[in-house]
Amino acid sequence: MFNRAFFLTILIVIIGVSLGIQLVANNPIEKLVVEGDLSRHERILLYESLQSRLEARIFDVDIFDQVEEATSQFTWIHSINVRRDWPNTLILKVVKIRPVAKWNIGKYLSSQARVIDSVIKHDHLPQFQVAISSPMRTLEVYRVLASRLKDKRWQISALSESDGGEWSVLISNGLTVRLGRDDLSEGLSRAILAYKGVNPDFRSSIEYIDARYSRAVVLKPLLEVESVNYVGQITND
Repeated sequence: MFNRAFFLTILIVIIGVSLGIQLVANNPIEKLVVEGDLSRHERILLYESLQSRLEARIFDVDIFDQVEEATSQFTWIHSINVRRDWPNTLILKVVKIRPVAKWNIGKYLSSQARVIDSVIKHDHLPQFQVAISSPMRTLEVYRVLASRLKDKRWQISALSESDGGEWSVLISNGLTVRLGRDDLSEGLSRAILAYKGVNPDFRSSIEYIDARYSRAVVLKPLLEVESVNYVGQITND
């Protein structure tokens, strides 16, 4: 008699625990927490997208798929870590993609050569206006040219490619250099050397430097054409 009562008690406890677990597992998600270095606008977009499309219970096995589907439209998201917090809270840790440049019109380029959208303006970034080259090729060109300017404490403000595949660069000091299709780094070095040879009082009058030629550069003044030929070894002085 004692054994029967004991086992009946154990059975009731097991059933109760099972029912409790089932009830907890069926708890709807009532609180959504988004963590990460996000702007207010970005947080609002995430909340709106998730709250309207996330229908999972707290312990649903497909909750990760639902989060991914609800946020796939946001190309500026690098990754999302999903964590459950009992009994009814879902915590998302969001890592953003950091753009390195503005890409053509209304887009941005990441350091992994990925074209992304952004709800935040990044006016301080260089502008890439590219006709035919891939994002990866453009990023390679940018990095090579930027390394040439590093010692001069100049930066690239804009990088553009024509329909014919010819590159031009706008430097932070206001100088535009036409580089052509090949030997872009050497062309930029020749242009810098020619620029340094101009009297500082007249540098602001240069419209652009044409460095598309292997043995010469052409300085185009704002008012009239003037050529400066250069033959010799490029130095990094």
